[in-house]
Amino acid sequence: MSGELKKTLLEQLRHATQDRWKIARPRRHSDSDLILWLPVASLQPVPGDPTLTVGLSQNGTWVVASIDGSVLDLEVTGNYLPLFPLLEIPYEAARNALLEELHRNRIDQSWLVVFPFEQTVAAALKSVSKYWPDYALRWIPSLPISDVVREGLTLLEQKGRTQQQRHAARKLLRRLERRVL
Repeated sequence: MSGELKKTLLEQLRHATQDRWKIARPRRHSDSDLILWLPVASLQPVPGDPTLTVGLSQNGTWVVASIDGSVLDLEVTGNYLPLFPLLEIPYEAARNALLEELHRNRIDQSWLVVFPFEQTVAAALKSVSKYWPDYALRWIPSLPISDVVREGLTLLEQKGRTQQQRHAARKLLRRLERRVL
């Protein structure tokens, strides 16, 4: 996203939603100032699982609310684990659910351009879990492939927990190489 577009979106966000902003303490960085944030979407990727509440900080970064009322700034911390449950549904379903919530809350849908889909997939590919890399692999054909996703695939190819994961990563990397050539 260009700096100019983000600046425009931030300006729209500040003016259009003044009455819905919340104040929370940041999770993990307790010495930081409080975060002013706007809840954007409450999603329940899998029925019966906890609801995932995501929002935007006053700086235009995506945050995830915690049960204790704190929020985790995904970009500042680089911790995308709270978004892993989104991987349990198809990429298109997750993207459409977020689009619907943005629309319902009258927030410019261009914010979806900076939602950390690729960072979430890359973090899941690098996870020591046997579970999350499998779900991340399912999302890759739907995403634009960035360096961060390619790095995650390379790591999974080398150190994946199962042979099936290593082979799937190798196959996707070969496909990506053919696209580049």
